[in-house]
Amino acid sequence: MLLLSACAPDTMTVDSNVRMPGEPATVARRLTTDEQARAVDAMATGEPPGFEAQPLARAGAAGRWSDVREVVIAAVKSCEIAMVRQDRLTDASGAVIGATFVLRSISDQPGSMRVTGSDATGVTGVEVSMGNFGEQKELARCVLDAFDRELRTAARIPRPK
Repeated sequence: MLLLSACAPDTMTVDSNVRMPGEPATVARRLTTDEQARAVDAMATGEPPGFEAQPLARAGAAGRWSDVREVVIAAVKSCEIAMVRQDRLTDASGAVIGATFVLRSISDQPGSMRVTGSDATGVTGVEVSMGNFGEQKELARCVLDAFDRELRTAARIPRPK
């Protein structure tokens, strides 16, 4: 006598993305006007009491201080440089006045980038030095130009004030 048994997993996995007849529609469809209104109402009821949405705005010419890290990463990447470390930059009293970024080029050249500013003022200054003795002027210029370009791009994106 031969006894056969089979084991099924506790949870079933999805083996196909094909929708069978009678199954609900996929999430990739457009919502009707009524469905959109219900979705917006549901989101509004999820807000905490006293919540007031802040209007979106573009940044000024100095950019946003909150965008600096992402801007530096994008800028150095476009110049084939990596950001190795980020340190806070403080004044004599210990107040944070900016950030210092340690850089390393694809050709193993060390570098540093000093960005000063704050949430209130945006970016107020940028200094870049590349090479052991700061001799890689062209590479430093590439990083500085890329930083300015990326900062302007990030400033055009509307974000809460």
